[in-house]
Amino acid sequence: MVKKSDYLFRQIDLWIKQYRASETQKIEAMEFLIENLGSNIPDIYEKFNPVLTHGDFRIDNMIFSKNLDIASLLDWELSTLAPPFIDLSYWCLMLRFETDWPIPGLGQIRDNIITEGIPKEKELLQLYADALGYDIGKSWNFLLAFNCFRFAGILQGVFKRSKDGNNAGKDANQVGLLTEPVSKMGEKFLKLYI
Repeated sequence: MVKKSDYLFRQIDLWIKQYRASETQKIEAMEFLIENLGSNIPDIYEKFNPVLTHGDFRIDNMIFSKNLDIASLLDWELSTLAPPFIDLSYWCLMLRFETDWPIPGLGQIRDNIITEGIPKEKELLQLYADALGYDIGKSWNFLLAFNCFRFAGILQGVFKRSKDGNNAGKDANQVGLLTEPVSKMGEKFLKLYI
């Protein structure tokens, strides 16, 4: 049985440990997130039953049909039961990542024809607020900060494996270098929240 009230606590604790185990240098933004995320968790997750979340919900983990419907989701290794808006905030974070990053986002093409049919962040928030009967906008910056922190922890692990000669991809070193900009993004979101 999953305790819905401790999902964010457990995740923050897990990713602090993961980050520390693969830390290669001090990143001030990560230190800020480590020091402040756990003490500023909103009560949003107390209001809903947990749902199955993908954990890495982004466009490059999707297979599309010929008519551009999502036919399948790949890479379920981070899936778990969590509040229903964890994947949403992660997806919206990917909308902010730049297209020229080694793990690309949609940041530079957000208003381009390529993204036609992908709802804007504001529309997604409204759809969720209507469906859940709860305005998640109040804690939105916290959720974005949390997902930056978690993703930066993942990136740092990729970077450490690359430095140790144990990487799975040719661009693992470049991917790992995103740890700092992603953690800085998270620091900005958390400062807006607190």
